[in-house]
Amino acid sequence: MSIDVLAEVLTVGQLGSKLICQPTLCDSWGLNFSTHKMSMLHFVLEGVCWVKDSESGQATRLMQGDIVFFTGNAWHSLSNHPETETVPYKTFDFQKNRSRQETEDCEICRLFCASYTLEGDMAQPFFSLLPKFIHIKANEINENPQLDRALQLIISENKSDTIGYSVVTSSLIDVLLVYIIRHWIKSSQTESYSWITSLQDPKLGPAIELMHKYPGKKWDVDKLAETVFMSRSAFSKRFTESTGCSPAAYLSRWRIDLAAKFLRETQLSIYKIANEVGYESETSFSKAFKKYRASSPAQYRKIKAQEAGINHARAQVISATASI
Repeated sequence: MSIDVLAEVLTVGQLGSKLICQPTLCDSWGLNFSTHKMSMLHFVLEGVCWVKDSESGQATRLMQGDIVFFTGNAWHSLSNHPETETVPYKTFDFQKNRSRQETEDCEICRLFCASYTLEGDMAQPFFSLLPKFIHIKANEINENPQLDRALQLIISENKSDTIGYSVVTSSLIDVLLVYIIRHWIKSSQTESYSWITSLQDPKLGPAIELMHKYPGKKWDVDKLAETVFMSRSAFSKRFTESTGCSPAAYLSRWRIDLAAKFLRETQLSIYKIANEVGYESETSFSKAFKKYRASSPAQYRKIKAQEAGINHARAQVISATASI
């Protein structure tokens, strides 16, 4: 593909990834997490643990080298035993557990836990299109050289405390997300359909690529169908069944996501932005924008500028406090 649609969506959506924790745990222990409006991955660096994708769900055993990926779950947990009571990871007494490791002979489990969010208020769904629970076993990872190398780098970084560690780790977390999505798409167990899986379709993939590459062009179903040598009806049916929305709805959401990025990051006039994303007038653009963002373009730009100012001021306070 001449344009990386997945990378572009993650960039426009302002993918934010971060390391949540890297605990070394001694039984008995239980942690639970919320992944509302975000996704989270856990990598078992050492030992064995159990995972539940809901409070009433069945526990699944995780072995050393396994990965689990969650998105949109209100709750999930990791523990040393299926029956162990769990607490929110933010309230877990890691220090007390660490002290036990020094005085007791217990089974150790080391975890690498990270999260992902899209800060750009995406109109085009992303995390909701992925399964709520993906389990990639160590033997599957061994058969995936790219994913395996990324995880080996994480293991290597965890064994050292060298300069640039945080930058490397952050980059590796981003890489892992892409590799997990690739694994899911290629998996024979993939049963759901979305624009992500449709990128692999020899007909739909090029059409989606064109909408992303030239969002300002006057696309309609006829033109898109023609570019991939399909009839209008066949293309429209295949697109809707595969992505869950019509070509027009898909294009509208992408245009609004792109416009939101311009409003956040540039000083371009609203009229210019409207033209860039395929609207001939501010009126039609504002109407479409408000449908997805519940505010006018001008209001959205003002709100985001205020949020950026607050975050900048907060960062300055933290920096000043740290230097005292």
